[in-house]
Amino acid sequence: MDEFQKKIFAFYIFSTASVGFGAGLFIHFGNVIFYDLFALSATVIGFILALAQFGTSIGSTFSHKLGKKFGASKVLMLSNLAVPILILMLSFVREPISFTAIYVARFTIMNMVNPIFNTLVLSYLPKSILASTAGIRSFANNTSRAFAAMLFSVLATSSSGYSIIFLISSIFYFVNALVIYVFYRIMKGKDSEFYG
Repeated sequence: MDEFQKKIFAFYIFSTASVGFGAGLFIHFGNVIFYDLFALSATVIGFILALAQFGTSIGSTFSHKLGKKFGASKVLMLSNLAVPILILMLSFVREPISFTAIYVARFTIMNMVNPIFNTLVLSYLPKSILASTAGIRSFANNTSRAFAAMLFSVLATSSSGYSIIFLISSIFYFVNALVIYVFYRIMKGKDSEFYG
């Protein structure tokens, strides 16, 4: 890899680990969180989680259009800046409808740009290391999520409960937003050729 590719690779793995930890603190426990905070029925919780997945599918379908219009790295930067703000709001909002709307929006925005990020990064790396890169990224993602999941059980039963969980998660997402901003600066418009 040349210097540019090394930077792209490093940002890719670090971003994955940071987001993995931030997401691992709560994303796998959505059903538990909605039940604990609002005592919602299993049917309603299932509908909310399904709505988040549906939002992601719609967002992913049109994310390439946003990338083509504004530039892939700019869409990534703006999305990754919006997400930690939404997570920070989850620390304080305790009204069910507002909380649900923020939760679904965060889930949709974060996941709809994943295909852009993955494809953009991998398109600039040597073909000979793509399989290894995917493996390393998967390791960074799953390992950080595993540690975060263990931390969830400790924090969820503390006096601050979910507020501290979302606060810590937002910090990791803000760190990722900074990384994505630096990534955007390094790209210097190179992603304009991404959509031909």
